[in-house]
Amino acid sequence: AKGADALVRGAADGAIMQPTLLDRVTPEMKIYYEESFAPVTCLVRVSGVEEAIRVANDTEYGLKAGIFSRDVKRALEI
Repeated sequence: AKGADALVRGAADGAIMQPTLLDRVTPEMKIYYEESFAPVTCLVRVSGVEEAIRVANDTEYGLKAGIFSRDVKRALEI
């Protein structure tokens, strides 16, 4: 409702839930800060390295993170 795009919508089948992938997640969304305890992955788009580092550190939990780059060496440095 706040603007994220559901790229994959996982359906529930009893106690089993298929994965969900949300794109364009922002800090205004509850899922940005809170662990859903479900197979949900959020894509947060950033404009540069400094913003990526700020977003990666903007959590109490830090359960998962990933960097996608054409420059593997630079991604590993980050």
